[in-house]
Amino acid sequence: MQKEEKMKEKELHKIWKKYIDVPIYRVISGKHYKDILKNGINPRKNPYEKIIPELKKLIRILERQEKKGDILKLDWGREVNGSFAMKVTLHDISIYAADFTPRKEQIKYYLNLKGGAAVSNIEKITKMLLESEHKLSKTEEKLVKKLRLFAKKCKCKNKVLFVRGSCECFETAYFQVFRKKKSKKEEYRKPIHWRSPFGRFDHFKKIMTKKGLNKYLEKLENKIFYLRVKDKIPDREIKRKR
Repeated sequence: MQKEEKMKEKELHKIWKKYIDVPIYRVISGKHYKDILKNGINPRKNPYEKIIPELKKLIRILERQEKKGDILKLDWGREVNGSFAMKVTLHDISIYAADFTPRKEQIKYYLNLKGGAAVSNIEKITKMLLESEHKLSKTEEKLVKKLRLFAKKCKCKNKVLFVRGSCECFETAYFQVFRKKKSKKEEYRKPIHWRSPFGRFDHFKKIMTKKGLNKYLEKLENKIFYLRVKDKIPDREIKRKR
């Protein structure tokens, strides 16, 4: 029995080494690069907090216009309505978490979003609203211009960092898995979060024992997840991608 347990642990350790103890990437605004290398990443420091009320108002403007048939679209690899894009953006900036991806191929895409995904989305939508024939009230126009100015000030080149998935900070992260689309209808639904299997081997083993390896293996093998870190990541854990 003891021999079987040791063999099982050995196999689990191989899986942990292959899928967990690997670089997990984050693309950040160049404005925060030096500070992060010196002080680490603190998800509680939210540079977007002050615009959350304005973003909610922007969503209501977009929804009202969409009901009238005036629909703005963003290209996310597929076309999405403006209100949908802003709801995703609002959720992302409201949860006080730092997003990481296991996929190298995504880095180039995020590097092109100057200042970050939230900044890019806000800038595109507000620019489209101001340049379109959509009728805005003076109050609405003032709001849209305010958000556009905020986004323009935040635009800058991005940088890439990585943290190894075996870092303890990932143990309390949101392990966000992708939803299967049930219909063609576009609607915003909150992301699905599982217990994170990332972090130290003992943590991984505990999660696999409790939740089962089969539940996680497909996600880990195909890298179809994000990690949203809630706890501070110390500077010693952060590496520069060269």
